[in-house]
Amino acid sequence: MKKEEVILKFTSIQSNIANSRTLKAFKILISITFVLLILDNIDINDTFHVIKNLDLYYSSSAMALTFLVSLLFVLRIYILFENKLKNSFIGLYLINRAGNMFNFFLFGNVGQELARVMYIKDVNKKEILYISLFDRLLGLLSVMVILFFGVTFYNQIGNISTSAIRALIVVLLISLIIIILYLMRYLKLNQSTFLKSIGISLLYNIGLVCIAALSFRAVGVTGIFLDLFWVIPVLSILLMLPLSINGIGLREYFLLYILGLSKELIVSYAVLNYCIYIILCIPGLIYFLSSKSRKTSEEYT
Repeated sequence: MKKEEVILKFTSIQSNIANSRTLKAFKILISITFVLLILDNIDINDTFHVIKNLDLYYSSSAMALTFLVSLLFVLRIYILFENKLKNSFIGLYLINRAGNMFNFFLFGNVGQELARVMYIKDVNKKEILYISLFDRLLGLLSVMVILFFGVTFYNQIGNISTSAIRALIVVLLISLIIIILYLMRYLKLNQSTFLKSIGISLLYNIGLVCIAALSFRAVGVTGIFLDLFWVIPVLSILLMLPLSINGIGLREYFLLYILGLSKELIVSYAVLNYCIYIILCIPGLIYFLSSKSRKTSEEYT
């Protein structure tokens, strides 16, 4: 079997698994389980007190940075697809936010399909799959790079030596680079496109760390900034796995376990982040519902 057929088969299997009802039911069950574990014995009054006393400066800073980071994500797509896009950069951003909103409330991959239909021109399916896979691998590569530098601040994490962790990361990075170079050659992407994309991806993931730091600071948590440079990359990798609905429950339980913070602080942090997420998605949803592009998406489907 040719390499191209292997990748196409892999992405097809991945898509079928992601859309299976059994997996969706499993993910809903996992999310509900973790949410219940977090809410068990939580002090509601303390939680409301923390939310009521959120630091406005850090909360607004987290929202502003979330907006800028989401622009970086869209910019990476814009660069990779080059002139294969139907929409302007702003249109692409709004469609992306609308897709995120659909994913959040419909517990599925509606956003991905919406984006594929609405912002990509008539490109053959194979090319779309390759570019999408290339984009995901770039994201994973940048996460691994940040994780590598994040663990250098420590001699060991838990009972594991960071030297062993760095060695494993190096092996994974080399493997990713080999796959990415092959995809670059197949897609005929130039070095400039690759460098721009990886640079944007690194900024994007560093931005996620800073957003987490600002959000935690808003609920009164300090002194964990350096920890977040390995915690957030590990969380990002964990959330790439189809284990829960949009990371709900799993994300919060992971942070609760790793950072050792109180449930009240973690829930307050989660509420702040979900509010920011929804607020920033509203313009995209309005754009989708009010524009003629909705009719276009129905024609393609």
